[in-house]
Amino acid sequence: MDYSQILKDLDEATLFDLYRLVSALQDEMESVERIKKVRSGLRVGQTITWFDRDTRELVESEILKLNKTRCLVRNFGDGVKWNITYASINTDDVAVEINMNQKYGVKKSELRVGDSVTYISRDNLQVFGTVVKLNPKTAGIKTVDGENWRVSYGFLKKIIEIEGEIIQKKIEGC
Repeated sequence: MDYSQILKDLDEATLFDLYRLVSALQDEMESVERIKKVRSGLRVGQTITWFDRDTRELVESEILKLNKTRCLVRNFGDGVKWNITYASINTDDVAVEINMNQKYGVKKSELRVGDSVTYISRDNLQVFGTVVKLNPKTAGIKTVDGENWRVSYGFLKKIIEIEGEIIQKKIEGC
């Protein structure tokens, strides 16, 4: 499924259209048939990945308990237990990155905490940094100079991996 195209199409939707769509999607995510289908392929002790809406990335975890509508898991990274929906489990190993191919300006859904970004400051200087927080209208950015800024998504540009390595070297003082 091309999420980038869906998000572009949703740019033209009204807020009411989006609300109706969320309602319909919620009904589908709570569908007993869909939940049973996902649940039947899972077992206690199994390693899975699930999508964390806050960080916008996949989390690797172990299934501890299969409940009727939710699943109890333990995150491998920090050992924290989460009670997640079956809809958040990535049963088909789907990539979560969304590429909108825009020069400047990204959507919140395209970013994850830890992504390298750049933007043009009020002084017309290019600033490099890392996303530390995703707010409703702005992203919290820690610049390579160690400063923290809140920047509107419309001013941000994701940095491709090779540039990220170059920036990392600048941060480390190489």
